[in-house]
This record gives sequence, structure tokens and C-alpha cells, in this order.
Amino acid sequence: MRNQWVVVSGLRSLRIASRDGGPCNEYRIQEQSVEFRALDEQGNPYCETPRWRALDNDEIKLHFDLRTPVAEWLDKNVYSLARN
Repeated sequence: MRNQWVVVSGLRSLRIASRDGGPCNEYRIQEQSVEFRALDEQGNPYCETPRWRALDNDEIKLHFDLRTPVAEWLDKNVYSLARN
């Protein structure tokens, strides 16, 4: 997976983009929620789903179960702060 995707992360945001310039996914921390949106090849939100959508607990758990870059980002930037 790491050979096919570019992962750019910060403390409050994460972007997972295709190396070939295809669509990408963005995640952000907004207040107490983890939010998601999909972007087209030009980096614009898709017209049919332009708004951010909050992930529910099951979706977040699935990221951790699958050990995705989203789970790594959350563990490093959010949950590690809560443990301190």
C-alpha cells in the first residue's frame, strides 16, 4: 500500500493521495470529531459530497483493526496526547 499512496499528515489533518494523481481522501480533527471527505484528481471536493462527514465509532475502529494510515495518524497525534 505504501508504494501506491502518498500520505501527508499534520497534527490536525491527513491527506492520502494516489501517486498517479488520482482521487484522494482527506481527514481532519474538528472539535471532538474525525471528519472525512473525498477529493477529485484536481484536489476539489466531489460535487455530490462536497462537505466533510464525521466518521462514526465503527468506522474509526475499522481503521484501527485494518492498521490503516488513518489509524497511525490518530494514534500518533490524538490518542497519544490523551494518554499523557
